[in-house]
Amino acid sequence: ALCFTAGGAGLLLVLAPASQQVELRWLSVVLGVARRRLRLASADECVDLFGAVPGRVPPVPLRAGVRVLCHPSLGECAELWGSSGDPLHILRVQSPRVALPHL
Repeated sequence: ALCFTAGGAGLLLVLAPASQQVELRWLSVVLGVARRRLRLASADECVDLFGAVPGRVPPVPLRAGVRVLCHPSLGECAELWGSSGDPLHILRVQSPRVALPHL
């Protein structure tokens, strides 16, 4: 999960396969914000705004007001594995099309 700040569009959690690069130009078009307003959250912002340290951000928002966008290919998976936010646990999401928003 990647954490972004998007100007007037607020906070954004982007879920994408590890093998795919997130295209920021496309993301700015989808959100309706200028590309220059879209940026990866800093380490401090990840903790303060998203509730987890970088590299341990779960695929579900831990804070209110965080919008989630998922890459369409994730909905084709039988299950997803991701960080739970805790270094000792991992999160398993069964039926991601049902469990995750915006698939």
